Amino acid sequence: MRSKEFGLLVLAVLVSFAMVMAGCGGDVKQEKKTSKAGEKPIKVAKTGLEGKWEGGIGGASQGWTFEVTGDKLEIRVPKQNVFYKGTLKINKNVDPKTMDFKISECSEGKYAGTTALAIYRFEGDNLLYATSEPGSAKRPSSFEAGKEKGMMVFVLTRK
Repeated sequence: MRSKEFGLLVLAVLVSFAMVMAGCGGDVKQEKKTSKAGEKPIKVAKTGLEGKWEGGIGGASQGWTFEVTGDKLEIRVPKQNVFYKGTLKINKNVDPKTMDFKISECSEGKYAGTTALAIYRFEGDNLLYATSEPGSAKRPSSFEAGKEKGMMVFVLTRK
């Protein structure tokens, strides 16, 4: 896999995880509200996302781990020596729910200081999230893999 593709994959995973973290636990009913100007993001502790999640792109377990503690997210792929650390902002009052993952540290240096925009939803016991490349101003609009350039869709399970 080329370096750029791997970087995009890692970014997508981070964004997706952030989205997943925002939508886990608690009330999972679909809310058809639009975001309002000045609306404050929901704190992660109120979403039920805290804990450790595992999964990968398209649902296959690929060794990705996501750990949420408070509003902090850490993503790791140990076999590939890849990591991302940062903070989350979640809005579950829109459909689809959104997650912003501001990356403070990462193994892919060019993404430090950028934000990955994502959407998420629950499907049974899984968390489904779609993310764009960190630094992109465009948030994914669907969970269909390959529909939007540079977007990745992840499936995670709580561990």
